[in-house]
Amino acid sequence: MPCMRKVPTSAKILAELASEKLALSKEEVLEYLESQQGEQAVLELVRAGQDIVQGGVPFFIVRGAGQPLGFSGAQPSEQLLQILKKASGDED
Repeated sequence: MPCMRKVPTSAKILAELASEKLALSKEEVLEYLESQQGEQAVLELVRAGQDIVQGGVPFFIVRGAGQPLGFSGAQPSEQLLQILKKASGDED
């Protein structure tokens, strides 16, 4: 039997998912989504992400002890290890 999942293609479905998965009030979520209250904050996050990525694929963001670290493209394993150590605050 195929797995039937809800895909958040509308505010109504997103509110239903928030209610089912996060125990949020469906009505409050729907009201918030329809109000466009968070629109500016989301647009700012999208712009910031676009500024960081600048078209590199693949692109990784590692969050850790300090500022998030971003890097694009394939990296040697030594470089990846150095980035992860820096993110964890364990630079030697």
